[in-house]
Amino acid sequence: MLVEQKKTCKWLSEELGVNPSTVSKWCTNSGHKDGAVFTPGFVTMYMAHEAVRRTIIQKFNNTYKEWNCQTEIDLYNRLSHIDVKEANSVFNSIKICDPAVGSGHFLVSVLNELVCAKYDLGILSTRMGDM
Repeated sequence: MLVEQKKTCKWLSEELGVNPSTVSKWCTNSGHKDGAVFTPGFVTMYMAHEAVRRTIIQKFNNTYKEWNCQTEIDLYNRLSHIDVKEANSVFNSIKICDPAVGSGHFLVSVLNELVCAKYDLGILSTRMGDM
């Protein structure tokens, strides 16, 4: 039954494009009896936003020692002075780990936040480097 449920979850999210939070809620085996707890979307989105945005600023400050960005606006202003490919190289070196992955809902929120952050910072581009 569990293998069939995993196949159904993958099909719902990949083939039908069903919202990942809906899929993860359904795919978390009935919750509490197995120790699984579903975290609501607004909570994972908030956690992802706070963690990702701070991590991005820290990553760029650590990479460029002379930078001392405190806010996203500071970082945005600094990024305008470097090449987009270089900025993406630093950004893409960020590592995310969720050892208690569960249904993956938090990781989906983190991925969404990473994409939004790239857009907000003006460095979202295609694999070919096009903006």
